[in-house]
Amino acid sequence: RKYQDYATHIESKNKIEDVTITSTGKDPSFPMKLHRILSDPEFHDYICWLPHGRSWKVLHQGDFEDKVIPLFFRHGKFASFMRQVNGWGFRRMPLGPEKKSYYHEMFLRGFPHLSAKMRRPIERIKSTSDLKAHPNFNDARLFVALPRDHLVTTDNDSGSGSNITKNDCGNVRDNALEYDNIANTTSDSGADGSGSE
Repeated sequence: RKYQDYATHIESKNKIEDVTITSTGKDPSFPMKLHRILSDPEFHDYICWLPHGRSWKVLHQGDFEDKVIPLFFRHGKFASFMRQVNGWGFRRMPLGPEKKSYYHEMFLRGFPHLSAKMRRPIERIKSTSDLKAHPNFNDARLFVALPRDHLVTTDNDSGSGSNITKNDCGNVRDNALEYDNIANTTSDSGADGSGSE
């Protein structure tokens, strides 16, 4: 099934809001909690959005398990967290510059209300290492830009400033340069693992 970009749906536009509890007062769903974690700058040393805002990555598993999971989940174990990730239909990028990041078409930076609409899939989603089975989020021609939180201006090597977010993965300056280079390559260039982390 082809990736559907929910950022372009009419109902998604102009509806950026904080979703911290459900309308019934129940505990938020796993995707809502995860979106909340990713939106909080306090946790960006452990988990973060990739610059395009359509996938995310755990940076330091041990610290994430010790310092973040217990604040939001009863289980407190990284393995249980990953069972939830898989059970909610997130897919893992197997190769290329986004290796070990996870995505779901309704889980987008700046659109927490979409995560509230996510449902557990009835059938198990099969994982594949075929890079062509996964979307190329770095191809700006295919996707609209997502809202960016916590904008900062950095100087790149050419001396001009570029806007990127503090909650993007890794070193802010290096990350911007790396993703600028990736965006200029073809979608097949990362298939052999070159250009990864």
